[in-house]
Amino acid sequence: MNLALIGAIAMACLTAGLFFLRFWKDTRERFFLFFAIAFFVEGLNRFALAMSANPNEDRPFFYFVRFLSFLVILIAIADKNWAKKARGKALRRD
Repeated sequence: MNLALIGAIAMACLTAGLFFLRFWKDTRERFFLFFAIAFFVEGLNRFALAMSANPNEDRPFFYFVRFLSFLVILIAIADKNWAKKARGKALRRD
């Protein structure tokens, strides 16, 4: 892949991470913190890919790091939904 494109994707991921970090700072919701972490990890992964001697996305290390960042996003979504369900059950008990 073109190194300029990899750099642009890395910059976009890091910028998205900063936005989610700002939203987390304002609301203190873990959902935004998980998304910020996922985008920072993906941005650093893209940066490492651009700095490697052979920038091939299909190498196991880069693929595994990307998998981890998507896993963090799935955990954020699941955590948000489970917290909403638990809060609803607590309200019904009172």
